[in-house]
Order: sequence, then C-alpha cells, then structure tokens
Amino acid sequence: METYIAALDQGTTTSRAILFNSRGEIVSKAQYPFRQIFPQPGWVEHDPMEIWATTVRALSEAEKDVPTIYCGLDFGFAVDPDAFVRWGYDQRRRALIALDEYYGPKNSVDRLAEAVRRRAGHAPVRCDSADPRMIAELNARGVSTIGVKKGPGSIEHGMRWLEDLGEIVIDPERTPNIAREFSAYEYELDKNGNFIAEYPDKNNHTIDATRYALETQIGKKKLQSMSKGLLGL
Repeated sequence: METYIAALDQGTTTSRAILFNSRGEIVSKAQYPFRQIFPQPGWVEHDPMEIWATTVRALSEAEKDVPTIYCGLDFGFAVDPDAFVRWGYDQRRRALIALDEYYGPKNSVDRLAEAVRRRAGHAPVRCDSADPRMIAELNARGVSTIGVKKGPGSIEHGMRWLEDLGEIVIDPERTPNIAREFSAYEYELDKNGNFIAEYPDKNNHTIDATRYALETQIGKKKLQSMSKGLLGL
C-alpha cells in the first residue's frame, strides 16, 4: 500500500493540507478560508474552532483526491520484454496517472522479482494468468502476484475502458515506454486502406500490463453493462 505524508499549513486567511508520496511529490492538496474578525482598527482575530474545522475539512478533501494505486505485469516471451506498470487512478475525475514502469527483455526470475518488488512494494500485481508457473515463482520471491481472469472480448472491453477515461497522464521522462506505446498505438489498415476492426496485438506490452492492473475497475463497468443488458435497458 502506498504511504503518504500530510503537511498542514496554517495561513493568515486559509487552512491548507498537502499530501506527498514517498518520492516527495505532491499528490493532492486542498485549502479553505476562515473568517477574519476585526474588533478594532489594526487588530485581527480568528475563531480557533473555525481554524480547526477548516483544517479537518482541507485534509479530508485532499484525501479524497489521492489516486488508488494499481500495478500490472505483462510477461515477456522470447525477445518480448517483461513490462511492469504502476498507475494511480483518480475515480472521481476518471483520470489515470502513470507513476512508474519497468521494461526489459530476457530477465531471470530473480531479476524480474527484484525489479517489480522494488517498484510495487506490498501492492498486488496483476498479470497474465497464462503462465501460472511464473506467478508462483514471483509469489515465492515476495511479489504479491495475482493472475487476471481472461475471456472472450476481454481485450476489446479493456481497451474501450481506457478510451473512455477522462484523461491519461503520462510523463515521457518518468515512464518512456508507457509514453511510447500509448502514443504510437493505433488501428491497422487492410490492403485497401481501411481500418481493421480489431485491436492490434503488437508493441503493446505496457498497454496489456495496464489492462491487467485495472482489471477490478474494468470489471465493474463490464458487470454494470451486463446488468443493463439483462434488464433490456
């Protein structure tokens, strides 16, 4: 689980709360004003209970904007790379923020486990269930690995969920491989120059890892859609 540090700033006119992650980066912030009481010229007073109330309110509001952390791993085979991603998801804004990645081919199990464990910490890492041996090996090395449920249409549904997001925030310097794959991914054309109505399965290792990571959120929307369909809505 991600650890955050809360900083409270008591200003002359407002109470402010700022949350930082373990890297010292600002994750969220909020502030609320309180009354300025002037009992006489050149004199200002504040109500201590109002200061306390606005401080609690600012901290509570900042906590609401802390993104939930999701980690995913796409196993590389042959020359394909292993791709680990760590995202923050702000459900209120439907915003996905790229936080970290690991990208590399021909890893030993020990090296992959160390790279993922260092970035994921104790957070669960969802990955391709097609390789249960690798999942067991990573779990034995202290990585909390979970195989995702896959089925017909899971790729299409996951990609549509990503396309429907309010925003996807990616820093090319922090996560260059996520940035490269997300910016270059596009539909392929047939020999007549028409778009092929399916999602291409190449150069998408961090994208697959992202679908795995957000499986629980993607699954919520799928269940809602199925329920509406069963009701004829």
